[in-house]
Amino acid sequence: MILLTLFWYYLTCFNAVYQNTKIYLIKNTLISFGISLIYPFILNIIPAILRKQSLKKGNKECLYNTSKIFQIL
Repeated sequence: MILLTLFWYYLTCFNAVYQNTKIYLIKNTLISFGISLIYPFILNIIPAILRKQSLKKGNKECLYNTSKIFQIL
């Protein structure tokens, strides 16, 4: 909570000094937040797709092992 308060104070001071950067700061914050929400879904969907394909195709141990490797990453 203390760090959050310090970051808020720092951003307030930064925006008071550099008033023209508010819009860019908000845009970059939203882009970063959106990417951080989407990134885990992309990483977790790859092993799920590979495992589903390995079950459909029968005994495809290669796809299953590949999905295990992607899961570790």
